[in-house]
Amino acid sequence: MSGADRGIILLAMALGALSLGFRLGWQDLWWDEEVTLMFSRMSWRELMVEHWGLDTHRPVYYALQKLWNGVAGESMLALRALPALITLLIVPVFYRIGREIGGRPLAALAALLLATAPMFVYQGRELRMYCLLNLCLALSLLFAIRLARNALAERDGREVAGNGLLVLGFSLSLALAFYAQAITAVVAVLYALWVGLALGLGILPLRFLRVVLIGAGLFVLFSIPAIVPFFSHYTGTVGENFWVPDPTPRYVYDQTLGTFPYPKWTKPPVYLLMIWGAWCLWRRQPAVGLLLLILVAGLPALLLLISLSKPLFMTRVIAWSGFVSILLLAAGLSVLPSLWRWVGAALVTAAQFVHLASFYPSTPEISLYEIVTEALDSFKTSSDIIIIDSLMREPALRWFHPDIFNGTAYSFPLESHSTQFLSPAFKSIVLLPSEVGVGPFSAERIFVLRSIDFGNYAPPNEDVQLAIERILVGRDLVESAANSRLKIEIYALP
Repeated sequence: MSGADRGIILLAMALGALSLGFRLGWQDLWWDEEVTLMFSRMSWRELMVEHWGLDTHRPVYYALQKLWNGVAGESMLALRALPALITLLIVPVFYRIGREIGGRPLAALAALLLATAPMFVYQGRELRMYCLLNLCLALSLLFAIRLARNALAERDGREVAGNGLLVLGFSLSLALAFYAQAITAVVAVLYALWVGLALGLGILPLRFLRVVLIGAGLFVLFSIPAIVPFFSHYTGTVGENFWVPDPTPRYVYDQTLGTFPYPKWTKPPVYLLMIWGAWCLWRRQPAVGLLLLILVAGLPALLLLISLSKPLFMTRVIAWSGFVSILLLAAGLSVLPSLWRWVGAALVTAAQFVHLASFYPSTPEISLYEIVTEALDSFKTSSDIIIIDSLMREPALRWFHPDIFNGTAYSFPLESHSTQFLSPAFKSIVLLPSEVGVGPFSAERIFVLRSIDFGNYAPPNEDVQLAIERILVGRDLVESAANSRLKIEIYALP
């Protein structure tokens, strides 16, 4: 690439760094992020051997976060810097894809629009594996487009080189995406659908099938350690007492719009621009246009079909469609006259910034668990015990106060999470309310963490609170502290 290409990439990455990094350390953690940090605190043996197949996501991202924490530290800014940096690498990949399908104007538009795309920022700041997933899927898309272009060049009698490396790159990037997040299996099916349609319509030559079969075989070979846990979770936990709701029309509509988040007044022109971009690509490069259209429309459609038996449909797992739609927007803008092209790009960028404005915290968010810090600092692992009224609180406590789990900790499962598949990774002893007797513990002090407001998890369980009261019979409350969501209490014998 020329100096102009590198200049555009650096400009887009600077814009992306600004949108990703603005008030980055102000965001508090949510439960899935607390799980990430809980896994990152495990030993390497626990993480990569004992709990390899425990989570629905292989621990590759957790291992990266663990390595990063050891180098960068554990402040909120340092923690979130890792996913932001990984996500920022998608910008040059999208620029390169743009060069492949439409030259420098399209590439510049794709990189600049991506740098302010809401989904780029949302998933790029989370302590979750979506940053790694999106980067690897972007690389697989680049390799797939290069392979298709080589196949067309060979059909036209032109010499091509490097197909072997392209196939290897495609297989490796798609396999690494699968290790990051299991939704990659659906993307792989969409690639297969693209190949079938492209061959059937005569868009790609039949010899392309040989390349595809080699790539598919390598992908399966690289993915073997993750395949068995994937099917185990799909048949056992995902959709079985899982929290994702059934796909009602209203729910599907809201989740789909969340994948392409723009202010209401800009949705019609932006969506029309996507359709226009798909049409322009179809006319100029049918193979690429078909692939992008399948990824944008096919991923939500296929997930919706699967959700009829296993509820999986939600914005975060179809977010890759939102990423790919940026390429359609860039393709639509790139064919407009120069003035209108950049006016349109400015309007789309402004719409994205407007939608992002409410996402950034207005003030630093204070963790719910700060209220319990002073009380838990006095916790003695040799003589005290802690009772947590919800198993869902353990990941955060394991991060903020890991020492208390060197002693004795008990927890109650929420009714809706009684089959919590992460339970083997938890260190607290699970109690069932019906099995708790009166005053069964002889510890000097009992610490009780109560949930005043469960947020989106579930309402407070009355049976759990009654069981805790039976445990505390004959003890006096000696200290307590509370905020709007949590209460910590310390009970001792008279």
